[in-house]
Amino acid sequence: LFSPELGNPLFLHLACRTLRDEGRTALDVSLPGFVALLEGHLKHCDVLVRGRLAYSNPRNVVRAAMLRLSAVLTHNVPQERTWEVCTTELQGLAGTEIAAEALLKELEHEGLVILSPGERDTWFVRLGYQRYGDILRATSVVEVLTGPEGLDVIALASKLATLTPDDDGLLEALAVVLPEKSGVEITEKTLGIDPTVAHQLFIRALVWRSRDSITGDIDDHVYGALYTPGLWQEVYDAFFRVSLIPQ
Repeated sequence: LFSPELGNPLFLHLACRTLRDEGRTALDVSLPGFVALLEGHLKHCDVLVRGRLAYSNPRNVVRAAMLRLSAVLTHNVPQERTWEVCTTELQGLAGTEIAAEALLKELEHEGLVILSPGERDTWFVRLGYQRYGDILRATSVVEVLTGPEGLDVIALASKLATLTPDDDGLLEALAVVLPEKSGVEITEKTLGIDPTVAHQLFIRALVWRSRDSITGDIDDHVYGALYTPGLWQEVYDAFFRVSLIPQ
């Protein structure tokens, strides 16, 4: 009822496993809670993979690998999301201690990626949990374009102009990440997104946002969504879902 993600068996498995490992009993599905959950899962996976591959690199190699793969697996066309492309992307990630092929197999073992056979002995790779890849990619885009003076909105608009229909998941993630990380709403006119699309993204992102990301001008964006043809039902539905949040 609150969020479709809570009916996703992959998400529930990841959530229960991480909460158990961390000794927690409450689940926060706002973006900060969601990211903390996934970061905790990656940290736990890195401990397990480190134990099997015995690398000494102090960084979270699993997280670094997933950041690289999320860009490849959400940007490349499906026929280019192959074993060979992914292992090339992972080359040298942990120096000379571990082979890229061994690392990719470990990511599969932990359920972070899925291998699927194709024709002519071609193996394709996809993310085990797509929304996580979208959040990773959106976070990376915002961080890269954020400097000492804040987010470069013009550069972000240029980036968004290059997106294709296959990048809808990235746009949905940006609708959550942008206000959380930079205080910018996806409906910001400078971003150049079609107003109807932008307001729909804004409304769908509300249930994922934390209280801290809600600013004083939120009313303007809500009214903009209400006056968007065909969107008023989604607006009321979103606010009903938000009303279920205890705090």
